[in-house]
Amino acid sequence: MKNKLLLLLLLLVSLTMNSQISIVDFEEDSPGVSDTNPTPEWTGDPNAPVVTEVANPSIGGLNTSANCVQYVETSGSHPANSLQLAFDETTAKTGHNLTGSNKFVKFLVYSVNQTTFTILLELGTGGTPNFSMEKQVTVALNTWTEVVFDFNGSTGSPSDSSAVINNDGGWNSYIRIHFNNGSAGVGDTYYVDEYVIGTTQPNFTSVADGDWNTPANWNTAYAPDQKTGNVTIASDITITDNISVDNLTINSNQSLTITGNLTNTATTVNSGGSLLVSGTSTGDVTYNVGINDMNWHLLSSPVAESYDGTWIANNDIDDTSGTGTNIAIGVHIQTL
Repeated sequence: MKNKLLLLLLLLVSLTMNSQISIVDFEEDSPGVSDTNPTPEWTGDPNAPVVTEVANPSIGGLNTSANCVQYVETSGSHPANSLQLAFDETTAKTGHNLTGSNKFVKFLVYSVNQTTFTILLELGTGGTPNFSMEKQVTVALNTWTEVVFDFNGSTGSPSDSSAVINNDGGWNSYIRIHFNNGSAGVGDTYYVDEYVIGTTQPNFTSVADGDWNTPANWNTAYAPDQKTGNVTIASDITITDNISVDNLTINSNQSLTITGNLTNTATTVNSGGSLLVSGTSTGDVTYNVGINDMNWHLLSSPVAESYDGTWIANNDIDDTSGTGTNIAIGVHIQTL
C-alpha cells in the first residue's frame, strides 16, 4: 500500500512540475503501437510530400529522444498539402482537446534548408479546423527549435490575435502542420517531434539588439505575440507600435523603447535598465535600485516627466517672476 501511495505521489509531482501533456513523441508507448499515423494530408497529390518516421538527426539540446518524423516537401507538391498526424483506433492515442487550461500547443521543428518559413497549425477532425494559427519562425539550420501556439482564449476572443478558434471544446483527431502554406513544395526537408499541450506560457528573451518584430532577436525564433507569455529584455529592443504584455522584465543596463502605448500586467525594470514609452503606460512598474555599498544614497523616482507653459498657466503657477531666481517651479538636472 505504501509503495502505491508513493508511486501516486511521484506521478502527481511529475505532472505538476512538467505542466504539460505529451501527445506525440514518436516513441512507442506499447510495443508495435504508434502514437499517431503520420502521412501527407493529401496522399493523392501527384507530388505528395514524403513522410517517414526516422531516427532523430541530432540528439541533444532541446531534443534527446530517439525518434521523430521527417517531412520532405517534394518539388511541386500542392501548395496546401501538409504533414498530417492522424489518430484512430489503431494508434496509441485517439486524439486530444484543448479544454481547461491546456491551451498552449508546443512542438519541436528542425529545418535542413530554410532558416525563415511560416507554419500553419490546424487542429480538428477534418473540414473547418477547431483551432488554427499561422506564424513565421526563424531558426538555425539543423537545430531543434521549439515553436509555441497560444490558444488561451474562447471562441471569438483568443488571447493571441492570430489564433482562430471555431470550436473551443472540439476534439482533435487530426494535427496538420503546413510549412509555407500557399507555396508549392521545392524539396525542403523538415523534422517534427515532441508535440505537447500545456498550461504554461512561453518565455521570451531577447538575444540581440534590434526591432521587437524581428524573429531572430528572440530565443524562440519568433517575436512575442500580444498578451502572450513572459518577456525578458536582455538586449536592447525597440518597437514602433502599441504593445500589451503579461509579464515584462528589463534586465540591468538594457532598454526597451516603445513608440506607442504600453499596457502591462506587471513590469519590472532592474537597476540601470530603462523603459522609454512615447505614448501612455498602463499598469504597475517596479524599479529595482541596486547599490553596492553601505553608504547613504540620494534616490528619486526613475520617471522622466515634462511640463509646459499651458499647464503652468492653467494652474496659476509662477515660473517667470519672483525675488531673484526664486520661482515656483523649474527643472533640476543632477549630474552624478
